[in-house]
Amino acid sequence: MDCFGTSAYDYSVNSKTVAIIGAGISGLYCAKLLSPDLDVTVFEKNERVGGRIQTDFIDGFLLDHGFQVFQPAYSEGKRAFDYSSLDLHYFDAGAKIRVGKTFYEVSDPFRNPNKIVATLRAPIGSLSDKLRILKLRFIDPDDHSLDEISTLQFLHQLGFGSDIIERFFRPFFSGVFLERELQTSARFFAYLYRLFAVSEVAIPKHGMMQLANQLASDASFKLRLGEAVDPNVLKSDFDYVIQAYNTWESGFRKVTTDYFVSSTLKMDSPLLYLNGNTNGCINHLAPMSAVSKSYSMSGKSLLSVNLLVPHIDVSVTAVNNQLYDWFPGHQFEHLKRYQIPKALPVVGNLEAKSCLRDGIYHCGDGELQPSIQGALLSGRRVAEKIIRSL
Repeated sequence: MDCFGTSAYDYSVNSKTVAIIGAGISGLYCAKLLSPDLDVTVFEKNERVGGRIQTDFIDGFLLDHGFQVFQPAYSEGKRAFDYSSLDLHYFDAGAKIRVGKTFYEVSDPFRNPNKIVATLRAPIGSLSDKLRILKLRFIDPDDHSLDEISTLQFLHQLGFGSDIIERFFRPFFSGVFLERELQTSARFFAYLYRLFAVSEVAIPKHGMMQLANQLASDASFKLRLGEAVDPNVLKSDFDYVIQAYNTWESGFRKVTTDYFVSSTLKMDSPLLYLNGNTNGCINHLAPMSAVSKSYSMSGKSLLSVNLLVPHIDVSVTAVNNQLYDWFPGHQFEHLKRYQIPKALPVVGNLEAKSCLRDGIYHCGDGELQPSIQGALLSGRRVAEKIIRSL
């Protein structure tokens, strides 16, 4: 198909035309917002929508590409999605943290007051450290001075000891930032912590891919899959051209996700399992079938095991051996490995770049913040700028 010949398009004379390159969350949301007023075509080089948010169905299991979750407290998420249709299933507020040879459960005392004693007794930092955690709820995420320091520096400034940083903050937030050094800006940390304090994270019942599918099905725009196009070339055929994918000019974060199945280990509690030790290749483990039973048609436990730099290339055998150490006496079958070299763009701070550069509009989470919220906000920002220009 000729993407650039005039015969390929059938637009009304009076309609302004928009080309969006990239059918990820940002591009689809931008298209949804623009399509009531403009003639919008979305081009996607792959054969399905979603960008980096993908879900495969393999042997009766739903496998998201990497460990991906949705934060229902995202302000733009509430505007973009129909939560009832997504049928969100939630992780519990808390985690099981591996210290030595034992898992200790820690919970949010505001949402799980019956677990306060167990949380206070867990060897995850001092009593003073656990009280300091309560103060994090009141950190202002709009404090721009926090852009100048890293999350690790911020935690030290607040007086947190090394034990709680190494056993809780590092494994938990490295799973969010996809970097174990906690060099991500303290302002982004404060923003996310405020969200975690008011809502547990969730997954749609039938996989993270539901987010993109809902955006694609709810709007009236043309969707052309399997077409790789050049945004600069499209400028001669469309009134507006939007590049809705990241160039990762500042780099990217990597992650490896191994999916294991177990018929002997029954995980009924939808809690994250964190590696609070300094050894081992696993950063965190998510019992996906305990969160949503739809992730496992067979009733077996589906585990999402996540590895970060420097462990992203370790063998499956090494991961399996650590699972045997964590859960003695149980058997695990490896299902699939996803190695994702461009899992998250590196964003220096939360300030927006100019969305119009060299005649092309840009949207994506790399334009604002590396999150679904950032992708959605960036898509809205471009859509509103174009609508104002009409």
